[in-house]
Amino acid sequence: MAFFSTNKYKIILLLFVASVFFIFYIRPLYRDSTNKSGPAKLKSLVISSKDLNDSESILRLIYELKPKMPEIFLKIESSLKFDCDFNEINCQVSHLPDLNDSSWKTIAARIKSMGVKINFIYDLNLNNFNYKMHFIKSEYDKTNRSSKTRSAQSKKLIFSDPNSLALIEIDFRKKMALGDFEKIYFGSDLDFYFSLIRDETVFKKEIDKFWATLKNIKKENLHKVVSTCFNYEHLRSYFFWGALNRTEIHNLEVLCLSSYPTQISWAKKYGVDLQLAVLEDRTTQFGKDYFDSLIPNTLTKKTIHIIGFGYPLLKEDDETQLTLLDNLEESLPSNVELIAWETPNRAHATVPTQHYLFNQMLLWDIENFELNQSGYRFFK
Repeated sequence: MAFFSTNKYKIILLLFVASVFFIFYIRPLYRDSTNKSGPAKLKSLVISSKDLNDSESILRLIYELKPKMPEIFLKIESSLKFDCDFNEINCQVSHLPDLNDSSWKTIAARIKSMGVKINFIYDLNLNNFNYKMHFIKSEYDKTNRSSKTRSAQSKKLIFSDPNSLALIEIDFRKKMALGDFEKIYFGSDLDFYFSLIRDETVFKKEIDKFWATLKNIKKENLHKVVSTCFNYEHLRSYFFWGALNRTEIHNLEVLCLSSYPTQISWAKKYGVDLQLAVLEDRTTQFGKDYFDSLIPNTLTKKTIHIIGFGYPLLKEDDETQLTLLDNLEESLPSNVELIAWETPNRAHATVPTQHYLFNQMLLWDIENFELNQSGYRFFK
């Protein structure tokens, strides 16, 4: 009887300790994360290679915005191009000419001279970037999900192949030297790339080597913020937090996410047309709880940056766009510190699906690069 009595008191004590831990630690974190009335979010822009032809106009816009925009993000493409066959578990690498490096170096120096901090996103060219949100469905269609490749133990793709990884590290350092960057983001939406790997052994090796690479970059840049960028819709809709290693995500200094709220349509099981048809009637509405799955998956008061937000609209009138921006601001948890708007593609749509893929909302007039009403609302 003494044994059971002793254990009963131990259980009661453990339950008491667990209750205190929840009340004074976990619950405040959850409550603070769900609070959407925190300080105003910092606003920024993501500049990529498609903006280089308009660099002078972009620089003028940045100069006008610098009182409201303390930092900016340069998304620089790798000079390495990987062509991967996910059925054969094989990638071929080629070298591209560094045609834009001098332009990037000039832009980085000029932005820095304005007193605006510059951050670096290393954008790895995999299958001509077709692994990303807009085109991922075509990559899934090419992947045989039912077959297993023989001798997968010996197969390597990119990060798990020492030769490819060595080339990436050289190219990455070369791009890093183009500017005096404050924050470093290695990879953009690479969660989509990982999701194309069907063999579990290769998948695990590739994920492990990726995180090891990120840690090595941090060792070389101890005084800079080092992170990576994933896509929120993918992590949320396919519970991909765990597949990427939730512990490693928690350990990131800053959690960087892209977000395209209507483009959950790349899904494996449904056609893109069907998905977009469902979304067409609510092009400015998404629930105020849209980003709430960040809370259980980040748990702590981790700083989150939404880098690359895109929301295509069928209606391009000012009222519709302003409504969208208000809804966006209200939906973000308090630990989302910054939103960076990526300049959209300039292509004009001819069919509804293309409209959703390309006609994203602009914050300025294309002709004169002056802020429109939406731009003033975003940077208010």
